[in-house]
Amino acid sequence: MKTLIKVYTIYAIIILLGMTIISTYGTEVKTITIPELPPYTFFPLNLEKGDKVLGSFSVQGGYKIAFGVAEGNIYSGKWILTMESKSEASFEFTAKEDGAYFLYFNSGGYHEPITVTVSYDIIKPGSTGTLTPPNPLFIVLITIIIVLVISLGFLVYKVRKSKSKAELTTSMS
Repeated sequence: MKTLIKVYTIYAIIILLGMTIISTYGTEVKTITIPELPPYTFFPLNLEKGDKVLGSFSVQGGYKIAFGVAEGNIYSGKWILTMESKSEASFEFTAKEDGAYFLYFNSGGYHEPITVTVSYDIIKPGSTGTLTPPNPLFIVLITIIIVLVISLGFLVYKVRKSKSKAELTTSMS
């Protein structure tokens, strides 16, 4: 019974690892709201020198907004990217230093909150392109193969153990 519990614990760990792999990759997607007052919002990305950010945004309702990226402090930092009057756009930049980079969105004073969907990938130096999530079917297939190999090993162990027990009983008589 204890061996069976150990086997199922190993199965659970393998499945959890597979789920972790699936959730670690992929594009980050955020939905943000630019409030009526103040008519801007921002959020930080903590980057390392050489990290490349590829992204895009889309404004719901067809409104046009200003977009920018600031290195360091949003109020006194260096603006490394600015775009005016866009309802959707793609952007890309590379971190020159370790630290916070702020994605800034300004509605320009519409008298209502505005919803923006932002998606981005962070590409580490030396990688060849954007991170793409592994195919979930591939992860499931690998997980099944690993479970089958462990099950086969467990069955071989049980058969050998019962054979050696039988041989021990026969040699004693």
